[in-house]
Amino acid sequence: MIKKPHFILVFLNLIFLGILYGDLLTNSFSIPEEIEEIYVTRKNYGSTSSRSSRYEIHNFLYCKSGNKYEIGIVPELDIKRGEKVEILETKFLKKVKSFEFKENGNTKKVNVSFLLDPYILVFSILTFLFTIWYVYKNHALIEFALNIFSLLNYALTFVYLYYF
Repeated sequence: MIKKPHFILVFLNLIFLGILYGDLLTNSFSIPEEIEEIYVTRKNYGSTSSRSSRYEIHNFLYCKSGNKYEIGIVPELDIKRGEKVEILETKFLKKVKSFEFKENGNTKKVNVSFLLDPYILVFSILTFLFTIWYVYKNHALIEFALNIFSLLNYALTFVYLYYF
């Protein structure tokens, strides 16, 4: 039987992973746009306690229509100004998950969602596996891994919801 505090951890893990990947994997709607540029900003924050500084990096996709979309990953492609693209947004959280454009007559899809980064994807799968494994087998190592992955999962969820 699962202890009550760990039942809450399991429940929250499944809820947060469901929100993140449920939003990402559901049907999305496309928005036709023309690319103006992909722009990366870096905002520096001075630190009072040390000599180092903190900073935030944001990636934006600017379009000729004046719309600005925040993207998680900057694609390593040479995309020309004025290129016609179909931007795919999620329905629930309105996050950009990918965009499609034609290159040499072929439609090319570029994933720009933070959640599709391979490291984040593997981390999310491990979180899900440890959560399900803990439901069926209580062991100290599994419980430790569940606690660590749960904390990181909560941080990932809030970063995705409020930063991207």
